[in-house]
This record gives sequence, C-alpha cells and structure tokens, in this order.
Amino acid sequence: MELKFKGKPEDLAGEANIFDKMSKDDVQKIAQYCKNGYDEDVQSRAEWERWNAEAIKLALQVKEGKSFPWTGCSNVKFPLLTVAALNWHAKAYPATINGDNVVKMKVYGSDPDGSKTKKAQRVGKHMSYQLLETTSWEEQTDKALLVLPIMGCVFKKTVRDNNTKQNCSDMVLPQDLVVNYYTSDLDSAQRVTHKFSMSPNDVRENILAGIFRDVKAMPQEDSPTPLDAAKDKAQHVTAPSEATDFSMGEQSCWLDLDGDGYKEPYAVTFDRVTGEGYRLLARYYTTDIKRVPAGRKFAGDIQRIEAENYYTKFTFIPSPDGGFYDLGFGVLLGPINESINTAFNQIFDAGTMKTLGGGFLGRGVKMRGGETSFRPGEWKPTDSTGVSLKDNIVPLPVGDPSMILLELIKFLVGYGERIAGASEIEMGQLPDNAKAGAVDTVNANGQKIFNATYKRVWRAFKNEFKKLYKLNQIFVKSDGYMDNAQYFEITAEDYTENANGICPVADPNVISDSDRQAQAAMVAGRAQATGMYNGYLAEKNLLEAYSVSNIDNLLPDPQGPMALPAPGPDPKMLEIEIKQKAQALKEQQFQMETQQLGIEIQMEIAESQARTQKLQAEAILILKEADSTEMDQKIALINAQIGAEKAYSDRLFKQADLILKANKDGQRRVGVVDAARSNA
Repeated sequence: MELKFKGKPEDLAGEANIFDKMSKDDVQKIAQYCKNGYDEDVQSRAEWERWNAEAIKLALQVKEGKSFPWTGCSNVKFPLLTVAALNWHAKAYPATINGDNVVKMKVYGSDPDGSKTKKAQRVGKHMSYQLLETTSWEEQTDKALLVLPIMGCVFKKTVRDNNTKQNCSDMVLPQDLVVNYYTSDLDSAQRVTHKFSMSPNDVRENILAGIFRDVKAMPQEDSPTPLDAAKDKAQHVTAPSEATDFSMGEQSCWLDLDGDGYKEPYAVTFDRVTGEGYRLLARYYTTDIKRVPAGRKFAGDIQRIEAENYYTKFTFIPSPDGGFYDLGFGVLLGPINESINTAFNQIFDAGTMKTLGGGFLGRGVKMRGGETSFRPGEWKPTDSTGVSLKDNIVPLPVGDPSMILLELIKFLVGYGERIAGASEIEMGQLPDNAKAGAVDTVNANGQKIFNATYKRVWRAFKNEFKKLYKLNQIFVKSDGYMDNAQYFEITAEDYTENANGICPVADPNVISDSDRQAQAAMVAGRAQATGMYNGYLAEKNLLEAYSVSNIDNLLPDPQGPMALPAPGPDPKMLEIEIKQKAQALKEQQFQMETQQLGIEIQMEIAESQARTQKLQAEAILILKEADSTEMDQKIALINAQIGAEKAYSDRLFKQADLILKANKDGQRRVGVVDAARSNA
C-alpha cells in the first residue's frame, strides 16, 4: 500500500485524527485495506459463527418451526445448556465480586518501614472504588461471566473515555470482535476489528467534535451473520428492511506511515459496508517508541513500538485445534442437548399418539359429513348399527412410549452434567441414599472442574487490571473519594510501582462458603491460641467469610485509616533551609577562626609585654653600671624600644576589640595579626 503521506511517529502520537492530515486518496486506501482484512477474518471464522449461533439458540431455548412427524408436534428444548451456564455463573460472579474490594496490589522486595504496603493498600482501595462506584464495570462483568461459559470466550475493552474523564472497561461479545480464526493471541494479531453500530446522530456528533472526518454518507444495510440471525430469533425481533444505523468497525492494525519499512500500531474506524474511513488514531505514546541507540548500525531507526492493546480475552476452555476462539458449553453440550431434545420429543409424540388414538374407518361406517374426531362430552350421530361400527373401525396400533428412550435421556443428561460440572450436589440437591463422606468427595471433585476454568478467568482479570493501572499511571493527578463515609486521597506518586503486582482480590481457587468459613474460623482460632498471627487480619478474614457488611466500622484498623504519608518538603523551603544551614556552617567556621585569631593576638600581647619588662630591667641595670654620658644614650634607646612595644601592644588590643566586634556582628576579618605585625 503506497501512501503519499509521510509522518513521524512522535508527531502523530497525540493527534485526535490523523486522517485530517491526509489526502482523500490515502484515506480511501487505508480504509479499504482495513475493510478487506475484516472481510477475510470474517470468512475465516464462518464455521465458528454457525456453531455458536446454534449454541445461542439452545441457551435461550429459542423455538423454531417444526413439521416432523406432523405439524404442531412436540418441540421441547431441554435446558441442559442453560442450567450449566447459570450454574457456572452463579459460582463465578460472587467469587469475583465479594464485598467492596475487587483489586489488590502485592508488594515485592523489602519494605522495612511499611511504606510500600500502605501504598499498595491505597491503590487497591482506589481502583476498587473506581470500578464499583464510578463505572458500570460490575454490570459489564456480570454479563461477561454469563456469556463466557456459553460462547467459550468474551472480551473486555479497556480505554480512557475523554468525555467523562474516566477509565472504561466494557464487555465486547465474541461475535463483535472479529479476529482471524488462526490467530494465536491478541498481542500478536495483525488485525483486531471491533464491530458496532452507530446512529446518524452519534456519527454527526463525532464529526462536529473533531473526532471523525466530515463524511457525507447514509447508513447502508450490512449482510446478516448466523449469529445476528440467532440473536434476532432469541429476542423475537425482525431486522428493518432499510438500514437505520451505520455499520462501523474499529480495527487495531499496523501501518507504515513514515515509510521506513517498520509498521506502527494504529486504530482505524471505518464503515464495514462502504469502506469509508472516519478516523485514524495512534495506539502508542511517545514513550512507547524505542529507537536504535547512537553509535550502532541503523542508529535512530525505530527498533520497536509497544502497542496499546485495548482488549483482554477471557477464556473458558482453550480450543484444541489452536484456533483463536475457545470452547464453551454451547459447543461441548450442543450435540448432547440436541439428542436429549430429540428423545424427549419422540416420547411426547408417542404419548400424544397413544392418548389421542386414531385409526381406520371402513365403508360400513355411515356418518354425516364433518370431523370424525371427538371432543370431551361430544356424541356423533350415525346411520350404522353397533355391530357394523365395531367391524368397520380399526384402531391404529400405537405402542407405549419407549422406556429405552427415557434411559437414554438419563444417560445423556448425566454425561452432560459431568461435562458442565453441574451435578445434583453442585446444584444444591442431594441424591438418594447419599452418604456424608461420598457427598463431600463428589462435591470436591466437581469443584475442581469449576476451578480449572475459573483460574483462566482470574488470569484475565489480572491482565485487565494491569491495563487500568497503566491508565491511572498516565491520567491520575490527584483524586479524592469516599469509602465507608471516610474521605481518602490518591496521587500520581501512588502509581509509580510496576503494574505486575496488580491482581484480583478473589482467590483463583474458589471454595464453597462453608469451606471458606471453616477455614477463616480455623485461622482465627489459631491466632487466638498461639498469638503468632495478625489477630486483626484473622478476625477481619472471618467476618468477610460470613459476608458481614460495614466491617471497617465494626472492626477498625488498629493502625488507623490509610491516609497519605506526610507530604514531602516544599522544594523552595528546602532550598532556603539548605542555604540557612550553609550560612550557619560558615558562621561557625568564622567563629572558630576568630577564636584562633584572638588566641594568637593574646599570645603576641603577652610576648610584647615580656619584651617591655625585659627592656625595663635592662634600663635599671644600666643605671647602676654605666657613666652618665653612655648611660643617657642607652637609656634613650631602651625608652624608644619600650615605647614601640607599648604602641604595638595598643594596636594588638585594638585588633582584639575589632575581632570581638566582628564576631558579634557576623563579619569576617582576615589577616588581623599580619596587619598588626606589619604596623609594628
């Protein structure tokens, strides 16, 4: 696909609609390329659509026209598939959402001060609040867990709603997410198309909002698929003769828009019927682009782009043929359910024939025209005698309903329940002559079948929560929310850890309520007896096992509510504090230096006074020994030296006073002693 448009991926990452930068010819090429890929993927899964269309009709017990063995014959739909799906959903839904917490975050590595644990608790509480209180996540999950066991797989689409400024994770039915059947997984899929309908008003709103191109088009009728036909029959509706909505598709694909030979991940919205392009959006952020480092071959070229995968796949039973779409009860129980339906209808039809009777009328039966069948309390006139009637009426020989068919039905239902893990015990019914030990063993074995499928669901929830966590890393700035009448806050700093620690609160190994309560009671008892357990958590676990509401108020956390840690210092205040400490250090150093200078001056003063005293002693000695003329000269010289020493001492005292004053004023004086000495 040759395009005139060339754009740098970093420049296209933030565009609302890249189609606005392209020529009409380039837009048409890209949209038609996506439509051709979509048509190819639809064709690859045609057989899967046919099988699952029958599964939907069985699950919803859709009655279709039946004329064999006669018009109006028995048309029973045995609810084997329906019961199996409801039973699985009844265990999976409360196991997934049990209380106010659905998300938790594990802590990896050392946590000596408990800061990581508190941060993880705040993140888990905040994400649980987001899902349960601000979005329709629980409703969407409820639907998904009912569709999953029937269809074999279901999807969640996790995106940021720019209109509501909230994270959304909505269910996408498997028939509405078109992937080539032999694709291995979503991450490696070259195309993933989400098909949906949009009213003309919605399309117009998106055009005016700058989300879609300004396309002048009318809705065109799309070809119905087997799944669409099954849905219409289940809902007892008839599709309109003319299209009223646009048949849209959003395809996650790879396109080379910069011409470097490496395809980048984009999302293209197009009309599935006409192939008209409406929107082109980058499925990556600038931080997801990895280029070859400098100094290596191909330096600067794009080495890899981490694509944003909007979808999370929930798997029931992986397909043995390696196909993308997985197995559900619809495929596994469908043939058994059909056989049970056939056997039931044969028994009912045989009973109808046996009850209503019928046969042959000979020529000897002379009756007036009209119906020959009887209604209760009805008598019909005849011109024949009793003997003639008896001889000319031959009843049709009809046998009793076959008991073999009844046993066959029991056999098929039994194996169907084994496949579905929906035995009498699993459904809350005790079989006849059941022993306590045997019941526990059978129940435990049946629980293992359920756990094997639920663990896959648990892994899918973990992947979904990772997508939501990443959105919070990007968009959460500062948020406040209420939880049990208490106000809590969350900041972007709380979402700095790796998303690998995010997982569901639900246990991947689902156990019954009685087992959970017994386990919690055992732990609480051991905590009280040994004192080696966390008593608060053990007691809280026991209350949660019994589904007690308002636990946080009944059993307050001894460590108090999970408030945010003390805010860090203001950078400006921190800078001022550093400057103050530096100034204090300088002043301390100055005081030490001035003290040293004072000591040196004191020593100089003492030495000067000693020299003065020595000169005075020499003068006294001269007065005793020398004659008058020589004495006068020597005395004059000594007096001059004594005067100089006194002057020097006076200057030292003045310098000492200056140092003391400077020390008090905080002003530094350098070279005081040297100045005093030079002056001397």
